[in-house]
Amino acid sequence: MSTLPVALCLDLASTTGWCLGRFGEEPSFGAWSLGADSYTNRYQRLADSILSKVEAAERRDAPITRIFFEAPLPRAQRDVNVAALAFGLAAITCYVAGRLKIHHAPKHIGQARLAVLGTGRFAKGVDTKAEVDRLCRLQGWNIDQHDARDAFVVWKACELDAMGRAGLKPTLTMRRETLALPGL
Repeated sequence: MSTLPVALCLDLASTTGWCLGRFGEEPSFGAWSLGADSYTNRYQRLADSILSKVEAAERRDAPITRIFFEAPLPRAQRDVNVAALAFGLAAITCYVAGRLKIHHAPKHIGQARLAVLGTGRFAKGVDTKAEVDRLCRLQGWNIDQHDARDAFVVWKACELDAMGRAGLKPTLTMRRETLALPGL
């Protein structure tokens, strides 16, 4: 059995992308809709979704030992409601992970994209989601939903780091041509 960690990576938003798997193996991924109602309800849905993934992983004897999430960056926030949601979702993630005694940390999406895709910044006016999709497809990763795609890029960057620390040679290729988007 592999000693590499099982990680859940999140792209926190009203539709939260997730990517889950043991580093060195193919992950599963998808997205959770947190709705568009009150912050409290969306925070509760995120907490419930994380708990559901943790419990399911434990039932498969592959407990989640790491949770990483896209860091909410204040410079990028131009709307107080978007900022409140982003920081609240990050706080809920930290709270749930902390209560479960799971190592957790924010990850800079630009640094993750740089490590995995070779670029972390895009020229003004470039559709970032479309460009990330294009770069992922060039790598052989066909992930249709952008929220899941960003969570996958964070997961892949964390995998590269973990495998490098373990002295293993990481690979940037995916063995399947197309991945399905499994539900919760």
